[in-house]
Amino acid sequence: MQDLLPDHTLFYDPDERRSGDLMVLSPQPGANPGNPKDAARFARTIGEALEREAPILLLTAGHRALPASITNILPAPIRLAPIDADTILAMLHLRFSDGDVRRHSDLRRALPAPDMLARLGLDALHAAFRGADGAAIASTLAHQATALIPTDGPTLEEMSDANGAVIAARQMMADLALWSEGRLAWKDCLHSMLLYGKPGTGKTYLARAMGRSGGIPLISASFARWQACGHLGEMLRAMTDTFAEAIAAAPCVMFIDEIDAAGSRESGERQNGSYRRQVINGLLEQIDIAMRAEGVLIIGACNNVSALDPAILRPGLFDCLVELPLPGREELTSMLTHQLGDELRPSELPDLVNASIGATPAMVDAAIRSARSHARSLSKPLQIGDIIHHLNNGETINRALMWRIAVHECGHAIVAISRDLGELHHVRLGKNDGNTKLIPDLGAGFKRDHQNLLAYTLAGRAAESLIFGSIGGGSGGSEPNCDLAFATRIALAMETSFGFGADGLLWSPTEPSTRITDPVLRAAIRQQFDAAEIDAKHVLERHRVLLVEMAKDLLRLRMLNGKTLNVWMDSIKADAPWDPNDTSGKRQATKDVVAFRDGKDLIAPSSHRSGPT
Repeated sequence: MQDLLPDHTLFYDPDERRSGDLMVLSPQPGANPGNPKDAARFARTIGEALEREAPILLLTAGHRALPASITNILPAPIRLAPIDADTILAMLHLRFSDGDVRRHSDLRRALPAPDMLARLGLDALHAAFRGADGAAIASTLAHQATALIPTDGPTLEEMSDANGAVIAARQMMADLALWSEGRLAWKDCLHSMLLYGKPGTGKTYLARAMGRSGGIPLISASFARWQACGHLGEMLRAMTDTFAEAIAAAPCVMFIDEIDAAGSRESGERQNGSYRRQVINGLLEQIDIAMRAEGVLIIGACNNVSALDPAILRPGLFDCLVELPLPGREELTSMLTHQLGDELRPSELPDLVNASIGATPAMVDAAIRSARSHARSLSKPLQIGDIIHHLNNGETINRALMWRIAVHECGHAIVAISRDLGELHHVRLGKNDGNTKLIPDLGAGFKRDHQNLLAYTLAGRAAESLIFGSIGGGSGGSEPNCDLAFATRIALAMETSFGFGADGLLWSPTEPSTRITDPVLRAAIRQQFDAAEIDAKHVLERHRVLLVEMAKDLLRLRMLNGKTLNVWMDSIKADAPWDPNDTSGKRQATKDVVAFRDGKDLIAPSSHRSGPT
């Protein structure tokens, strides 16, 4: 560095009082720009230098953010050109002195592509140049440049487009390609997404597919990994370093797992409140820096989206909020075909897909690994029956229970469609549970709209009573979004929040744990439940034959969605009894549509579960 600067250069030290022809300033070694104390110290150093007459040269790494008060008065930064093949060949020539290495076309071909080479940091270059000759150095550089690019798993193109998260990921990669070609400004790109869903639903899997599809690095991080680095200062330093790595590797995908571990500043928990506040502030600042740096696709992932700080969910931080549900038939078909390849005969695929309904991608992966291990131990080929055995954890399927759950879930679906309550996404049947996903649309939210939603919520119980003459316990349980819990919240809100109760327009808090002990309120809610269940039974009685046939179809296919679900929806909307021989246009399936959801959808649960009876 000193060879490139004038003789009278002062590498500025606040304790020195002499002046030089040029003052060079840079953050202190080990300083963390995400740490307020380090940032303030550097700002003071710049301020003191500005009081002198000598010219100033500020040296910062590309990811280091200067204080806003300084960036507002500086001229445009001079960015150093990235390392390229000519630079490497010139360094090889100086290192080995064996002639003009720059003419060696074989070495040039062995080096990584220019964009890949530009991503390498100084540590990677130093490690590579420990090689014995030019060929070894070029080979090491090529390996380092591609080490972070995922090589296993499917590409986005190989994944099912029935998944809204896959569609969003494809759009992000398309925008990135246009930005790389200079045809789209970064501010106009879709460049961040927050994924939420149960553990094992494939959030990491999707991020890897994005990296593999684009041939770009995947920089993975998690709050657990950052927090393992030590106290708050070390944790923030680790976070900053990871973002710095992603910015240096751009274009790339940065995947941040367990983002809900940051907690919320509005949680009301007094313990560790200061720690949580600084962690969240640090995360928000680093995401902002990464977005301004351009080229970094940020994918956040969490299991519990309700635990996130409102600032993380605010518009503008993540471009879209997308749920990753359990995979449907199309996703499972794509996944199993990719993983098993020639080991799977086409005739075996439907049975394996059916057995996988209700399982997470992680559970399917584990079952396949266990089945392969079992086959190796017996020195025999992989058997599809072994995979199904491990998917079921070796348990015998209770067909009677599955039949009851199928009737229960189809009861929900029929009332939802009959009352036009919104978008019915799917009806799924697991081994001992079920799920009906409805994205409610209550319109203006009249009293009748809420009563219809209440009837839908209790329709599973009504269907069981109608078909079996008895009701199982699957509508309740500890699940906070079980049928009875959701129905209680609806009825309670009608009585105390929406002005539909006996107290008229009086508003009061609706927290069930504090209000449901009021005997008058309990009686009013019970009256609403009784009316809603009778209403649901009237709808289902009219479609009794259809309910049974639809439940049979669900028992056979394990999931109704897309075209298959649309066939049933058409018949229900026609208000006609089910006729399996009907081939009229009324039952022609329409194109399956997967809707994007925003944060507003989160205020109303859209799925209900039934467990063992």
